[in-house]
Amino acid sequence: MPYGTYDPYQIEIPEFCERALIESGRRIEAYEQYALSATPLSTYLAHFRSLVRRYPEYEPEQILIDLIDKSGLPLKSWFSWARQCELYDLALQCVTDGPISPNTIATAARDTLELHPEFAWEFSLLAIKYLLVDYLKFDDTDVRIAVRNLVIGAQNAESLPEAMVGLRKVLALRKHAQKVPYLVKDELGRLGLKLGK
Repeated sequence: MPYGTYDPYQIEIPEFCERALIESGRRIEAYEQYALSATPLSTYLAHFRSLVRRYPEYEPEQILIDLIDKSGLPLKSWFSWARQCELYDLALQCVTDGPISPNTIATAARDTLELHPEFAWEFSLLAIKYLLVDYLKFDDTDVRIAVRNLVIGAQNAESLPEAMVGLRKVLALRKHAQKVPYLVKDELGRLGLKLGK
């Protein structure tokens, strides 16, 4: 049954079994055997939050990983959920599994610039990579925003040299795609930076 499809016969039995195991003190069995598929909620995020409330003995990141395994969906499909749950290490794994829309990544970078700048610049670096190798249509602004977020995030995280090394490696992936590298270098110039060698 596809996730999010409500079939009362397939949902009520796991819910009953989960409750019975919890009531008998067998929480590990309840979680591992039934909890991941027992709740008839419409979204993964709602299911995740429900599981976090019901099973505080499990780390939220582990619960989300278990849901990812259960879903059968590619890791990149979970990027927004991982980010909303502030599981940034997992979100970075998800975005690395891309391609993901550069606009989606840009939003994540913008939202993490202050509190989690180390993720902001890494998100931005991957956005530039996807603009280079996967997206045929994009606005010049997409590139400029990604560069700006990369620089600000790297400066806030005191990782600017590392970020610039990563940027050089990413730009080397498509030596014939002249527009993106040009825009990257132009935006760096506006910020008073040079890409270097």
